Amino acid sequence: MYFDIERVRFGHRLLVEMEVAQEVELLKIPPLLVQPLVENAIKYGLYGTLGEVKIRVSCKKEGNYLLIAVQNPFDPQDSGPEGIGFGLSLVERRLFLIFGRTDLLQKSTVGGLFQIQLKLPLIT
Repeated sequence: MYFDIERVRFGHRLLVEMEVAQEVELLKIPPLLVQPLVENAIKYGLYGTLGEVKIRVSCKKEGNYLLIAVQNPFDPQDSGPEGIGFGLSLVERRLFLIFGRTDLLQKSTVGGLFQIQLKLPLIT
C-alpha cells in the first residue's frame, strides 16, 4: 500500500519491481520491519532526481531463513536528503529485541545500487 501512495506522489518516475517466491507468500513477519527500508529506498533513490527510479523488493526462502532485500539506485557522490538516520537503526533495534541477534540486517553497495537485506529466522 505504501508504494501505491508514493506512486500517486511521484507518478511514472517510480518503478517498483516485486519478486516474491511463491513458497514465502503466506509467511508472516513482524509488522513494520520492511516499510522503513522501502521508505529509505524511495527517499535516497528518488528524492533529488528527475528521471525514473526502480526500487526492487525481493523475498525468498534460503535454508531456515526468509531473505527480504530492498534495492535502490544511489549516487555515492551525493550526500542525499537530510534526515536523522532513525529508520535503519530502528529496524536493527527491533530485530535485536525480537530475535536477540545483531547480524540480521546487512547493507551493501554495488555499481550505483544500495541494498538492504533482512535475514529473518523462520520460526515453526
